[in-house]
Order: sequence, then structure tokens, then C-alpha cells
Amino acid sequence: MIASAVLAFVQAAMVLIASLYVWFAASIVDVVAADAPGSLDTDTAQGLATEGTVLAIVQVLSAVLLVGAGVLALNQRNRRAWILLLAAHGFQVVLSLYWLVRLSSLAGDTPGPDAGAVFFVFTLFFAAGPLVGLGLILFGDGRRWFDTGTAPAPQG
Repeated sequence: MIASAVLAFVQAAMVLIASLYVWFAASIVDVVAADAPGSLDTDTAQGLATEGTVLAIVQVLSAVLLVGAGVLALNQRNRRAWILLLAAHGFQVVLSLYWLVRLSSLAGDTPGPDAGAVFFVFTLFFAAGPLVGLGLILFGDGRRWFDTGTAPAPQG
């Protein structure tokens, strides 16, 4: 479905921007840990830097998957395009859930009245597009569009 493919492109752009921020933050943590080993727990800092770098790479690869699935869905209306678009959106939901759990674990360490609510809204922002995209291709006319290879007839 065209709307789901467009959502995949929009999500890919958002994920690429977020990945740059994650990679930048991981690089800063890595530099600080290397330059000031006595001022913080070096092992924890190195672990966070490694986690951030790996996440940035995984997120960039997921953005590539989103773009590829979106292009394929716009050019082919078959089961393969449907599965790839389903996997791309589904992986984004899984990444959002990961971030929800990871950021929620940091909420207790963050000063302020309720940092957990902010983190929840942040992850919901990244999950909204893929959830809508999944809904569009899993139910109704969107599913039939990929099953039959033709656009559904207008109703009413």
C-alpha cells in the first residue's frame, strides 16, 4: 500500500537522524571515558559507548531495510513486497520497545518529577509510524492489495 511505503520512507529519515545522535553520544562517552579514567566508571562508560555504536549501526541498517521495503512495495504488489514491508515496520516496533525498556531503566537515575513519561512519549513517537504502517498492510484493503496484485475497487 502506498501509504505504508511512504511511512517507511518517513520512518527511515527519522531513524537516520536519531542514529546520528546515538552515534555522536556514544562517541562522546567513549572520548570522556578514555580521557578521564578516574572520574567515572570506565567499564560502564565503555559498555555504554559500545552499546550506542552497535545500536547506531543496527538502526542505520533498519533504515536501509525500510527504504528497500518501501521501494519494493511501490514497484511490486506481491507477497515478497508485503513480507519485506511487514518485517521492516515490525523491526521498527521492536526497536521502539527496546528503547522504551532501556530508557525506562534510566528514568530512575534522571532528576526531575517523572522522566519515565517523557521517555514513553519519545518511544511512542518512533513507534507510531510503523504501527500505522503495519495496520495498513495487515488489515482490509491494504492486505488485499498485496494479495491480489491489484488495487481494491473504491467503495460507495
